[in-house]
Amino acid sequence: MHRRLVNELTLELALVPRGPVLIRAAETGLDPTRAEMEFVRGQHGGEETVYLPGSTLKGALRAHCERLARTLEGGNGDAPRLACNPLSEAREGPGASCSARLRRETGQGGEHLFRESCVVCQLFGNIALAARLRVSDAYPLESVRVEQRASVAIDRVYSTVASGPLTYEVATTGAFGARLTLHNFALGHLGLLALTLRDLDEGRCAIGYGKSRGLGQVGVRVTGFAVRYPGCTVRDGQLVTLNGTVVGLADQLHGAGQFPDTSGYAFPADDATALPAGTSLADDGWGAASARMVGDQLAALPTLWSACVERWAALALTRGGQA
Repeated sequence: MHRRLVNELTLELALVPRGPVLIRAAETGLDPTRAEMEFVRGQHGGEETVYLPGSTLKGALRAHCERLARTLEGGNGDAPRLACNPLSEAREGPGASCSARLRRETGQGGEHLFRESCVVCQLFGNIALAARLRVSDAYPLESVRVEQRASVAIDRVYSTVASGPLTYEVATTGAFGARLTLHNFALGHLGLLALTLRDLDEGRCAIGYGKSRGLGQVGVRVTGFAVRYPGCTVRDGQLVTLNGTVVGLADQLHGAGQFPDTSGYAFPADDATALPAGTSLADDGWGAASARMVGDQLAALPTLWSACVERWAALALTRGGQA
């Protein structure tokens, strides 16, 4: 379904360290004043700065989405419908991989590949199916404090220092800004993503190096929410495609299954929920209908997340019944 765009949601996030965070650089630089294990750096705004790579964030989100999905699935079924094992080469059984199953079926078309992919692969992609979720690099929104720390390896028998110290850099204060963009989604997909962001904010999952030692805890704050429906307009309080097909009410969030000619992807057909009070879709002047929430409006966002989580539960039950 990448040849069409029926809905698109953008989340602006602020990621705030709640303790030391380290994303290791691939190589150690030549600066002798820096630690042996450096924080990854890049150019942004004409200056060198530490940042959180989008690949790191996306990998952490995917791993936790898989964990949540497998918890519901229970590891049963001949072909995982909620979360596969992306590292497996098996094509059948509970440990199967969507990539292994579908890599030889690319000629079947997008509808088949989407239907046969597990829910997590529908979001994050596999060898045969491109991802519907994009995660940007997260650059500092404000000054980020980076400090050096040291650690040693302890001898298991004598409880003395076996090696070290090893110095490493960590970010301890500040905030990083990231953007998540999700297109052609069902509300259940958004519900799974919302659960993962909540767990990241509450410390149930972490990012980067040293997670088992308490590193990588970040708070997550949504600073912007926008949804857009290209090729649609708002008419008499309803979202309508430009060819006149009614999608639904303009004060609702609509999943991809609400749109015509999407039945082949097995999206839920009745997939809409109310937007927070005071938020409604409107023409954006560029051939699309959109809605945006910023500032105090975002206080109502948890209500929308709760409704999407209910859709995730319904999607999990439906997909689980197909296993």
